[in-house]
Amino acid sequence: MGVSPRLSSSGEATRADVTGLRLQKSRVRGESFLLAQAKESGWSDFLTPVGESNQWVSGYVAGALSRCDQAAERLSAIGRRLSAAQRISGGWGFNAKAPADADSTAAVLTTFAGTGRIPVRRLQRAASFLARHEDPDRGGFCTFRRTLGLRFLMRAFRCSFHAWCSPQLCVTGAAIEALARTGKADVQLRRSIEFLTVAQRDDGLWDAYWWHGPYYATAAAMRAFRSVGASLPNASAIETSLIERQESDGSWDRRANRTGLAFSTACAVACLSQLATPSSRPALESGLTWLIDHQRDDGSWASEPIMQIPHPYDSTPNNYEHWREDGLGTGVLIRDQHRIFTTATVVRAMGDVDAIAVAGESPPEPRIELPVATSRY
Repeated sequence: MGVSPRLSSSGEATRADVTGLRLQKSRVRGESFLLAQAKESGWSDFLTPVGESNQWVSGYVAGALSRCDQAAERLSAIGRRLSAAQRISGGWGFNAKAPADADSTAAVLTTFAGTGRIPVRRLQRAASFLARHEDPDRGGFCTFRRTLGLRFLMRAFRCSFHAWCSPQLCVTGAAIEALARTGKADVQLRRSIEFLTVAQRDDGLWDAYWWHGPYYATAAAMRAFRSVGASLPNASAIETSLIERQESDGSWDRRANRTGLAFSTACAVACLSQLATPSSRPALESGLTWLIDHQRDDGSWASEPIMQIPHPYDSTPNNYEHWREDGLGTGVLIRDQHRIFTTATVVRAMGDVDAIAVAGESPPEPRIELPVATSRY
């Protein structure tokens, strides 16, 4: 991570530097866990009726390891496997059984664009596939465009899939970042940036469709704004909300009879690292300390039900009150039972802290000026 300790006049490392060294050690242990879990085909997690995800999860985990020199050979092999698995449409899916979707394709594009590990022509096809998932009228990216494959996959021929084929905030953030990595002109992404701006909650956060709580979608939205050099709207509200929502032990998203969630805490830490303000630094360090202290002996972090699979007709899943934890089908909250996705999220957040908050990486100059949002989508 490039964090070297500085000594005080007494020759002892300062408290902040010790935190940096602990952070480096924790991140390396997390990376080692992920590399140890890799199979020839990549990584898999999240058990569903159609099996575990390997294409989407592999793209996501590979991205978390993109700063790890020891992962270079493995990432090249995963790139070849994903290249061979690309659909005729240009996209990737949850796994080989599931239809190609925007979220999975965005994960692969974000990770492999510009690396040489997937041929440029394939990445161009993927970018075209992803661009077709943008709503032409209001902006925003939907997970799926067509329903036929979904109906056969789920054997649901009379059910409406309208919600799954409508723009979602968490997918939109990921798609914008992916297309920005491929050099897509900023003006072409303006409509979806405005979609995110209008959809921002009064407290500064963004709602997720496929995830429990607002932290993943907020981190994705913030990365999207940063990737195209757009000014982050209501940054002070984001900071205030994240600080107010932090638990006294430094975590976020504590549920009944449980500790905070490593997944949500990592997403919140990633958000704070992008804000990079002096006033947010104590919350950032407290969150990092909690993550370091709750790392398991094998280098992973504990998983909890974090991904929600709404009914395909449900456009407002955050109002749904009857989730079944670790169930199969729809209307369920499921965990990454191998702890791979949660660990990758923590590793990526720690990398963000290093790149932005520690190394002082500057955001791009603003290239998109947006009007003040007056109504939600």
